[in-house]
Amino acid sequence: MKKRPLYFTILFGIFLPLCCPSILCGQTAALSEKLFQYTQHSDSLANKYAGENLYLQLDKPYYTIGDTIWFKAYLLSVPSHLFSGRSGLLHIDLMNPGGEIIKQWLYPISGAGWGNLALDEKDIKPGNYLLRAYTNWMRNFSYYGFYYKNIWVMGTSQNAWLVNSDINVSTIIDGRRKISGTVSLTTMNKTPVADSVLRLEVTTDKKLIYHQVAQTDKNGSIDLDFNLPLKIGNCSITIKSSGQDVSVPLIISNTDQADVQFLPEGGDLLAGINTRVGFKAIAQDGKGINVSGIVVDHTGKTIASFKSLHNGMGSFILLPQPNEVYKAQVIFSNGKTKDYNLPSVKASGTAISVDNGMEDHSLKVTVSATDDFGRTDDNCFLVTRSRGIICYAAVVSFTKNNKIHIAIPKSAFPTGIAHFLLMDTDGHPLNERIAFIDHHDDLHIKISSDRSVYEPKDSVKLNINVTDHNGVPVHGDFSLAVTDDAQVKIDSGSLQNILTIVLLTSDLKGYVEDPSYYFQGNTDSWQALDNLLLTQGWVKYEMIDNKVAYPAETEYTVSGTVDNFVNKPVKGTDVTLLSKSPVILMDTLTDSEGRFSFDRFPKIDTPVFVLKTVNKKGRSWNVNIRMDETSPPALERSKICWSPPCYWNVDSTLVRNMQNKTAYNNQFYNIPGGHALKGVVIKAKKLINGSQNLNGPGNADIILDEHFMEHQGKKSWWDMIEGNVKSFADSYRTIFSHDPSIPSYTYEWFFVDGKPAIFIVDGVRLTDVLPPPIKPVDVKFYLQSHNAEDIKGIEVMYSGKYSLQYATRFDMQPFFAFTFVEITTRSGHGPLVGNTPGMYLFKPIPLSWPKQFYKPKYEVNDTTRLVDLRATIDWEPNVITDSLGRAKMSFYAAEKPSTYTVIVEGTDMQGNLGFSRRKIAVVAKKEEAKSK
Repeated sequence: MKKRPLYFTILFGIFLPLCCPSILCGQTAALSEKLFQYTQHSDSLANKYAGENLYLQLDKPYYTIGDTIWFKAYLLSVPSHLFSGRSGLLHIDLMNPGGEIIKQWLYPISGAGWGNLALDEKDIKPGNYLLRAYTNWMRNFSYYGFYYKNIWVMGTSQNAWLVNSDINVSTIIDGRRKISGTVSLTTMNKTPVADSVLRLEVTTDKKLIYHQVAQTDKNGSIDLDFNLPLKIGNCSITIKSSGQDVSVPLIISNTDQADVQFLPEGGDLLAGINTRVGFKAIAQDGKGINVSGIVVDHTGKTIASFKSLHNGMGSFILLPQPNEVYKAQVIFSNGKTKDYNLPSVKASGTAISVDNGMEDHSLKVTVSATDDFGRTDDNCFLVTRSRGIICYAAVVSFTKNNKIHIAIPKSAFPTGIAHFLLMDTDGHPLNERIAFIDHHDDLHIKISSDRSVYEPKDSVKLNINVTDHNGVPVHGDFSLAVTDDAQVKIDSGSLQNILTIVLLTSDLKGYVEDPSYYFQGNTDSWQALDNLLLTQGWVKYEMIDNKVAYPAETEYTVSGTVDNFVNKPVKGTDVTLLSKSPVILMDTLTDSEGRFSFDRFPKIDTPVFVLKTVNKKGRSWNVNIRMDETSPPALERSKICWSPPCYWNVDSTLVRNMQNKTAYNNQFYNIPGGHALKGVVIKAKKLINGSQNLNGPGNADIILDEHFMEHQGKKSWWDMIEGNVKSFADSYRTIFSHDPSIPSYTYEWFFVDGKPAIFIVDGVRLTDVLPPPIKPVDVKFYLQSHNAEDIKGIEVMYSGKYSLQYATRFDMQPFFAFTFVEITTRSGHGPLVGNTPGMYLFKPIPLSWPKQFYKPKYEVNDTTRLVDLRATIDWEPNVITDSLGRAKMSFYAAEKPSTYTVIVEGTDMQGNLGFSRRKIAVVAKKEEAKSK
């Protein structure tokens, strides 16, 4: 018999409580009918505008420069967890800790999809990054539901620094913080950075608060001994030398700035009603810290005690008294204490509590009200949703009792988060609570191999067998990653998986630390999960109305609107799209609203489209093209907790990974038996057509030409200059005159090579057209407001050879040294004129397509092959089990003995998910002989 989709079961579950006489006793038919209509309308919206859940399995948790991130994406409909057919495009952003998007990708997706993200050394530097993925449709809901993954990207240079530090922070008598300890620097080969003169800078919020010059000893160590202001947050210590620098975090444990919140179950403390109070303690780095303490009343009498259970979270029971004020005396791990006020006690209102025993088959829900509320003869609605669908609804009356107990079978809910909402009969929320339902119905994935032990370069054959929780074979869609434990600490990647993301963290606000802990299935983890839900609340399934701000993207399109000079749409206008590489020519007519759209594009690596339009008279002077371009969503910082830098206190596994990547790069360029060719320097001059460069096009110290611009996408002029002109800076400079009669001059502006920068657009000095008074922020805003697609190139002249002509033209005083930045636009009309009427140069994000993961095949007596130093041994994004739940995979082991971790994740395409992991041993021949 064909299995029913899960959401049909959920919808059927609504009607039982609505029709149950024991619940409806004494309630009016009118209220029941009103509640029934509400549930129908709510579920209709939830299905019509169903949200999407997204999960990405990555091949490993961290990478090195030049690596490729291999991913499999699972896009699921929220109500059913079936593959979503709504969205056809997947957005992936790589962001730095400042929230800046470093790279963007766009991939096709149809419920599932896979691909690869290249970490090109031209774009990516070593450091911490955030991988964010979403669909356009997901933007209509809370950004909390996006996929987030914090990853490390490590350098591969043999001279790259690794940092180990042992830093102590204490408070001294004069109220300043004393910093002491050591910082040790080594290269990747563990060679100390000995006897080197370095500069140390301590910064917080990009402000320099301390600096000194120091010298490493023979072991590459620097002794720290300095003081910092008392009232500062977390800082970073940057260690610099010529051409190289690293930053390490300086975590200041300041209990005065720790965040401890107390959150009553259901929302309020009500006088005379026993209440469970959840609490969460967070340090300045965003991670939980364990605390304990007591709750006292206004007389100082101890009313309750508490102690965190996991990651700074816990709960306790409190019976609030009327007009009482409660205070929590929190004790931190360092012995310090601090007082926090609990929420005020309310004399009137309602409360809701949920008793969710791990082994219980029902949820025990208690709805309470103060005596005055019960005497008003008011009724309430109790509505429970899961995945946006109402699973239970009832009318609650306090006429005879101010405390009502309801047992709700857990079978009414699917596995995941259930949201209990108490509201008045007009639909206004009163109280809410969430609980986790676990039917233990995740898929059972068994990974077996044809042998118990393998030798290096052996062929490894894996058998995947998947059943549901009843042991029935499952036909499903899965992905598999195999990594080398000697190079990859897989524990770093086990903190989240398809179960933790889809069933838990995507529904919660804030960062969830160590999510896999809550799925261990023991008493402590179950209680810790309830504490998590008490403190981090429900945010995801907020209803949207019929006005959809972000439509679902079903396919790759180029679209926009044509309007005239008074911004009215122009109907029946001819729009032509042209591309040089590959050659594309399309045309269409605008509709009654001036809209046009192009689709069915071939594969294009770097799309650069020229759109041209003319009116019915064949003219373009009075028509404009406005492209459909949506800015990327803002970063939801509450979901992120940045890890320390990957080069800081590095263990042997990470070092080995970086060393192997460096060794691979070296051998790739020095293949045995080959001959290394001498470097060839190409001296062809870069020319920018239409440039107003006073020295002639191409005569500049730095040139970013049209070919460079085509690869910059939506980067602003500011981003391009800041990212590609190494000596570019924004700061204050004091310029001293050689003539004593001329006073010194402090210049607040932008500098290139230490000289104030003058920006010129199509031969016109930018400051000549900006309205006075001109401030640096005005110039910066202008540069940030224009994109690479608007210009042909940028030329930077800072040497005397090229800057003299400009200094003469603009009558610059001879004792000033300036840098001139010439920007050539496509229109050629200067700083204040936009695109040429009727034309638009459009550079959308290219649609990427997945590539094949390379797996070596070893042959006998192969002496020319490079040494196999793979960290990812195998990646299989498209593992499909047959009707018997079986699939077979094979790959070759690498050259060195090690242990491999195999991870398989996926779905049966019927709403059930699964995750499994196992180890495979690869041993040397003599070790295998001993084992026998």
